[in-house]
Amino acid sequence: MQPPSDDSSARPSIVERVQQRRAELALDLTGAVSTSTRADLEAAMASVDALLTGDLAELPGVVKNDLARWLETNRYLGLKAAAAEPTELAAAPPVELAALPEEAPLEAQPTGA
Repeated sequence: MQPPSDDSSARPSIVERVQQRRAELALDLTGAVSTSTRADLEAAMASVDALLTGDLAELPGVVKNDLARWLETNRYLGLKAAAAEPTELAAAPPVELAALPEEAPLEAQPTGA
């Protein structure tokens, strides 16, 4: 087991992670997305812009908590746009099924004791 590292660059800070996620959302926004997805992306970026003001090196704990909550809330935001794109399987022609021979109808079986 290794001792904990004193190097603070081992894990990106909350600000760096939020800025990276915001850049990913901005990149998603440049693609062809639906109107509702575009609105969701724009709202997410606007809400985090309000948090990323002032001295980012010395953020209060409340702001750090809000940034962590924003990251968690917007974790899957861009994925629904990618999932909505048609795939090769969806574009495949329908498969014709062989017709089944007709069977004689079953006669009702008497139920009794």
